[in-house]
Amino acid sequence: MADPNVAPAVTDAYDPLLEYVVKLANHRCPDFDGEDLQPSIVPLDFLRQYPNLELEYPFTYAGYKNEHEILATMTGFGLDEDKFWYAIVFIYYLTIEKFTDAVPFEQSTTGQMRILHEYLSGRNVSITVKKRGRGKSMKTITVTNKQAIEIIRDILADKIEAEKDNQGVNMSSAERKTYSKTLMMGFMTELFLELFNLLKLDARKGQLWNKFVREFETEGYNIDVSYERLLLISRIIYFVRLTDNDSFMFSSDSLRGILARCAKDNPDFKTGITRQLIPI
Repeated sequence: MADPNVAPAVTDAYDPLLEYVVKLANHRCPDFDGEDLQPSIVPLDFLRQYPNLELEYPFTYAGYKNEHEILATMTGFGLDEDKFWYAIVFIYYLTIEKFTDAVPFEQSTTGQMRILHEYLSGRNVSITVKKRGRGKSMKTITVTNKQAIEIIRDILADKIEAEKDNQGVNMSSAERKTYSKTLMMGFMTELFLELFNLLKLDARKGQLWNKFVREFETEGYNIDVSYERLLLISRIIYFVRLTDNDSFMFSSDSLRGILARCAKDNPDFKTGITRQLIPI
């Protein structure tokens, strides 16, 4: 029996559960063979990294299943909740990739360990460690014992391998610089609006609204259902922890303020977001 707290597994980029992901990727970042646009390869990269993303990101599928306001609105629009889960993770993934700078590999923890390991693998090796004392004095110790150096080299090799297994990449999330969350929220909003347009999401149609609310009411939940698309995005932004301002759960006013700031700083963003906001 499937675990209700674990998202249904996806085995390849053609899996129906990635329908929303593929639609957005093909629209936002299609591949190009030199002559024609081709299906995006980004879903393949996303799929390869998904197991690590599940562990790294500050939200979970189990938490998503408890976001009753989001689920009620989404289901009222006729969207599939598992396909939408993968869309949320994918849009967050694109946002993080766009608004973080990776530390150059040679300066990362793993990079530094590999460089040191390569040096220790040579001949006639010694290790000199310098420690600054009080004032400008510098204390130095030099290790020349071959067996001691081999032990240090073997420890480094084990650590490098462990880092590779644990991360699946050459750097940890702690070694990434994150940009303004204001810009991240603006970009995420733009992506969700693009997806909603691609899915032909009509704010006037909530065909499952009455049925879904009654189901939740019988379970003792007080659901605030809205078909305002910006409020749905606002609630998702709160769910993925881009903000700890709980007003995002009840009104889109804070998000509209974020979008106004983004538009003030970036005229291109203003043009794109205004065009997408017209149907709302």
